[in-house]
Amino acid sequence: MAHVLAVVAYPALDEQDRRAIEEIRSLRDPQARRIAAHFTLVFPIQAPLEEVEAEIAAAAAETSPIAFTVRRGEAADGHVFLVADEGRDEIARLHDRLYVGVLKPHRRTDLPYVPHITVGTNADPDELTATLGVIRGTITHLDLVDVSPPRVRTIERYALSGAKP
Repeated sequence: MAHVLAVVAYPALDEQDRRAIEEIRSLRDPQARRIAAHFTLVFPIQAPLEEVEAEIAAAAAETSPIAFTVRRGEAADGHVFLVADEGRDEIARLHDRLYVGVLKPHRRTDLPYVPHITVGTNADPDELTATLGVIRGTITHLDLVDVSPPRVRTIERYALSGAKP
């Protein structure tokens, strides 16, 4: 059976930063009620669950936890994103790693991947980042999620363990 699946990373954040981000999202992001703040690493696809589970587990096993810092926001297509500065390359490499094997046909090549957390629509990114300040966090897990309405649901969680094959 095919599911509508995605892979996200819910960042480990300081509680004050997490609350501030979620407060902004609750006011400005229509998806805030469906899913907590996250980095999307595999965008929604329709695929058989059993085909992607092994691929995600392997990528998580090969990847160490990723520390990141956000200092700025960006706006594109009416959305506002918190963009990772430090940790950006590591997050992008994890994204690329996830799109080998069975997920390769689903990779979008028409847009560059920019590691980000969506925080709203039609807002001033400079104002939001000034309100939030510098945010530091760590990605320690990948969540395979079912994005079917009404709420995003985690199917499986994979720890980033950093073991090399």
